[in-house]
Order: sequence, then structure tokens, then C-alpha cells
Amino acid sequence: MNCTSFKAQSGNTKNWLRLNQNPLLFIISALQAFLFCGNAYAFDAPEEIRIEQNVLVWEEVAGVSTYDVYLLSSVDLNANGTYLDTVVNSNEFTLNTAGIYTVVSVTPDGEYSALHSSDRVIFDNSVNVGGIEAPENIRLERNQLVWDDVAGVSTYDIYLLSSVGLNANGTYLDTVVDANEYALSTAGIYTVVSVTANRDYSALHSGDRVIYENSINIGAIDAPSNIRLEENLLVWDDVAGVSTYDIYLLSSVSPNANGTYLETVVNANEYALSTAGIYTVVSVASDREYSALHSGGRVEFPTSIILTNAQ
Repeated sequence: MNCTSFKAQSGNTKNWLRLNQNPLLFIISALQAFLFCGNAYAFDAPEEIRIEQNVLVWEEVAGVSTYDVYLLSSVDLNANGTYLDTVVNSNEFTLNTAGIYTVVSVTPDGEYSALHSSDRVIFDNSVNVGGIEAPENIRLERNQLVWDDVAGVSTYDIYLLSSVGLNANGTYLDTVVDANEYALSTAGIYTVVSVTANRDYSALHSGDRVIYENSINIGAIDAPSNIRLEENLLVWDDVAGVSTYDIYLLSSVSPNANGTYLETVVNANEYALSTAGIYTVVSVASDREYSALHSGGRVEFPTSIILTNAQ
């Protein structure tokens, strides 16, 4: 009895019977499959089967560490399935051939999810992984993942990595369009992939990897007061017990404006400015406590207008 063949074909009962012209033979084959191959329909199928670049990915099933990958003949619910490979202790499979794919759960007891109980996804191998440059200078600015834009690219995919290793698995999280920052809330190892409209991607491990520890406590300490300009110097009054300050360039005078980290000042209360813009200062304590970005004053350089939170 060919277990793989039966699993692939038995999802299409009508087609199987049409080809074999013998319902009794089908029943006998099913019994053989149950006895020798296990229960082919006894377990939950993987959910959220999807394509991430050229990788087939799925959500793991509780109690399952083995999955069979199938190539389907069509998107039809009764399509024939051709077994391709078995994946153990992972929830992804690299694709290099265009086609329609699905995944079957396999338990240690020989139980299988039904071939057509899972999602089916179409892979178009026109995806060009490694066809463009990765973002440079991927870094953390407080709880923001930030990177330098790639020329001609406006879309970036955010990935959570399983380790800092160069071959670590990456889990797609989100897509950022027309921005170069992404707010993090969960500790982990992150990287960024460039994406073009022509389906060119930078390689997952060609960019920097950064570790985010979400023990940052924002708003826990006072912001500097009396933020002001003295000629070309951004100046502020020291906060008691604080010797470190972060300088930010704001996108507007709005209390909800985005802030771009510029530099850290230690044991000083001034910072030389050379570029026109709107600036503020954040207090930083040694135990990763920060003042809120918009809790201090904002000043516009080169003018000496002081912008309070009320303006």
C-alpha cells in the first residue's frame, strides 16, 4: 500500500472512483491506509498557510512537529495532491517552483489532517529574493525600529528572527510603506527587508539585526525644562539625578509629531545645531527610564520661538 499516494488521491474521491471504476477497491484501500498509514483525517490541519517572499509558512498545530508539503493540481477543493517533502520541527518550507501548495499535519502516532482541510496558496516564482539592497543602519531608537531608506524603495517588511544567527528563521510581522520606522512592543530580534513594486526583495539576512528589550519605561522621569535656543545652541535645565539626554528632531510642532533621534549628550545641557528644524530633548536614566518625547518644550531653529505643549 502506497500511503503517500492514497493520502494525496483520497481527497478526490469522485476522481479516484472514476479512474478505478471500483468502489469496493476504494474501501479496501482506505482500510489499508488506516491500518498501515494511520488515520488520514484524524488531526487538525495547519492554519494561516501563507507565502512570505519565497517561503511557505504556516501556524504550528499543538502537539505536532511534522508536516507534509503538497503540490496541488489546481485550487479546486478536490484537486489531486503530489507529496513533495516532510518538514520536521519547523513551520516553513522554501519554494522555488511556481504552483499551488498546501500543508498536512502528521502526528507521531501516524495521524494526518485531510489534504483539503487546509488553506491553499499560490506561489509565483517571479519573486526575486536578493535582487535589491537591504536597508542599512538598522537600529533602535527607544522603542522604534529605524533604518536608512534604500534609494527607489518605499516599502519594507519587518521580520522577527528566531536567533542572531545568520541562518535564523524569520517570521514576517508587518509591512511599512513610505516610512523608515516601526514601533516595537515585544522583546525579540528584528530585521528589515526592502521590497520593490516588481517583487524584488533584499535577502532576509543581508541587513543588520537588532535586539529589542521591552523593559524601557517611557514617561517615568521628568523631561528637561526651559528648553531654549542660545544662538546656535539647544540648551535646557538639568533634571535632578539625570546626566544623559537624547536630542530629537521633530516632524512638526504638533504634540503628536514623529521624532527622529539625533544624538545623546552626557554630562552637559547643550547641543550645537546646524540644520533648521524643530527640536526637543528627552531625559534618560541609567535604568532605561525616559521622559516622554512630547513632555518637554519644543524649539524651532534658527528662530528662537519657544513652542510649549499648548501651542
